[in-house]
Amino acid sequence: MTPKLFSRQITGLLSIPAEFMTITRYLTDAVHENKIALTFDDGYESVYQHAFPILRQLDIQATVFINPAFVGQFNTWDVNLGYLRFRHMNWRQLQQLQSCGWEIGIHGFSHQDLSRLPESVVKKEIALALCVMNSRLQSECRVISFPFGNVNETVARVGREQGLTAGLTMSRRPKNVDPAFSVTRLGVYPFDGRHSLRYKALRRGTTVQRMMQKVMDVCSDFTVFVKQKNWNID
Repeated sequence: MTPKLFSRQITGLLSIPAEFMTITRYLTDAVHENKIALTFDDGYESVYQHAFPILRQLDIQATVFINPAFVGQFNTWDVNLGYLRFRHMNWRQLQQLQSCGWEIGIHGFSHQDLSRLPESVVKKEIALALCVMNSRLQSECRVISFPFGNVNETVARVGREQGLTAGLTMSRRPKNVDPAFSVTRLGVYPFDGRHSLRYKALRRGTTVQRMMQKVMDVCSDFTVFVKQKNWNID
């Protein structure tokens, strides 16, 4: 997504009589009507370079979910289509976002699909992510965005045991998972127009939009299929 397109989408959202807030504030608020929480997964440097200046000018705070193992590094966890690599934000950039009211959450430690890992590895992934986050940003993290939007009952339980209070997916809401750890979202894509964004922002997504999100989620599983053989599961 280009900065120009992102700016146009945000401008479109401003036509909605809604309040923007971080994800923790959104989740703890009893009433969600006319309230929007912008979230960015992976913590790419482009968020700092392009989205942050636009949102700061509008006094909008958002939430970014990071993988501490890849802070300041290229996204070697992802499938390399077209031989393109993208860099993640470094700690200095994350600290600046935080100082401007942004919330920083975890996206696992090394972007592995937690739902496919043994419980012992899930514990390490979450514990390491929280430890590094708290050390580098001097703040307690309470929300996780699950890599690839995948979670199961074990992952949710481990997250709560380690002090997390909520977990985000995309379209998937598995059975037997604590609802607080299967909070669904609708992604925003370059093809989203003004009306599409309005429905998504107000959590009134159409059946077509929800089906498209399911398709996008299935596409993300391609990375899991290709990369999981390289994951550390010791």
